[in-house]
Amino acid sequence: MANTATYLISGSLTIGGPLLIEHFKEEYGLRKTLILTGAITWHLVLSGVCLTTKNLTTPLEDKSQNEVETHHTKSFLRSHPYLVCLFIFQTFAFIRVLGMPLFLYPFAISKGLSHTQAAILTSMFNFGSMVGRLNALGTFVWKVMTLPLVKVNVITVAPVFFSMMAQILSLRVTSKLVLSLMAITAGISTGFETSWGMSSVMDLSCTEHFKATGSWVLFFSGLGATFGGLIVGSTHDIRGSYDDVMTLIIVLSGLQVIFIVITLTWKRLVKECYLQDKSALYKLDYNAGTCK
Repeated sequence: MANTATYLISGSLTIGGPLLIEHFKEEYGLRKTLILTGAITWHLVLSGVCLTTKNLTTPLEDKSQNEVETHHTKSFLRSHPYLVCLFIFQTFAFIRVLGMPLFLYPFAISKGLSHTQAAILTSMFNFGSMVGRLNALGTFVWKVMTLPLVKVNVITVAPVFFSMMAQILSLRVTSKLVLSLMAITAGISTGFETSWGMSSVMDLSCTEHFKATGSWVLFFSGLGATFGGLIVGSTHDIRGSYDDVMTLIIVLSGLQVIFIVITLTWKRLVKECYLQDKSALYKLDYNAGTCK
């Protein structure tokens, strides 16, 4: 929940993002702007690498007499194989969260909107992103992850699904209302995804592996953010069409729906990796990444 709150606060920085990108575009052109934007977000990859250390994935050494048999292994992916799907989900999320602001403005211009209206559309996206982060915060306040699997899937997938539907509609219907709906839902979706993906690490892994999991989620988030601009720009350059970029975003949204459903469902099917004895009291040591 604290991590989601951090994402909510950091989301306010997106207000200055379009101005910085516009400055880069005027000074260096579109292609170099995309490279510079990727370079700015490269610190996410480096942070993930620095946080990933060998001692985060070793088995518990201090075992209580009340502890039942567990299946911790040296590799957290062997204990939580479904996390691969979470990593892919998070990579696609950050491609979208970086790609949408970059091409939304020219996409709106290509649909006949004025420069002022296109700028307002970008502001709607940023506003939706803040709302999405609030929604992600709510899922942890109300302990959504403890609900039945079907409800968890519906709540988690809904922002991505509705955003995808609005994006498909924006390709078919050119109107200010549809474009506004697309921008707001896209903002809500990306805001929710990026916050939820990072903040759900503890729910999706265990006390022994949550640091390693969080580090790799951060790493793959950085990959998506770093190469998102390049992927979006390259897609546009193929035919010079912003509709092609929107189609790419739609495909990524659909894949996200699939991967997050697999993640949540697979997680419920595998044997839990944390200590099972409810009578013993374990305290999480966040500095050492172990249970005591």
